[in-house]
Amino acid sequence: MVEAIVERPLVRKISSKGQVSIPKAWLEDRGFSEYATITFTEEGILVKPIELSDNDEFDALILRDLIAQGLQGEELVSAWAVEKKVLRDGIASYHGNLVAHVDAADVNPDLDDLFGC
Repeated sequence: MVEAIVERPLVRKISSKGQVSIPKAWLEDRGFSEYATITFTEEGILVKPIELSDNDEFDALILRDLIAQGLQGEELVSAWAVEKKVLRDGIASYHGNLVAHVDAADVNPDLDDLFGC
């Protein structure tokens, strides 16, 4: 069971893209930098910081996570292929949305529309 460190919960609106903002001070105080793991638990969603070394690549991080889940051999290869497709599709979707805003001559697009801020 995970206990909340914060005494008073913070209420945030979930954006139309399913995103929730976390105060920067909270992230910095808890050691977050560029990446985090997100896990569904019985109590909700657990977000934990990940510290990457200079030698780490994002794909190595995903592979380590799959291995930590106990995957190996062909099962690991299959799961890695699925993860790569999800990443590529996500990047393509993000790029397409960004291009659509620029193509619509929306010089100052709403940050909420672009990034869910």
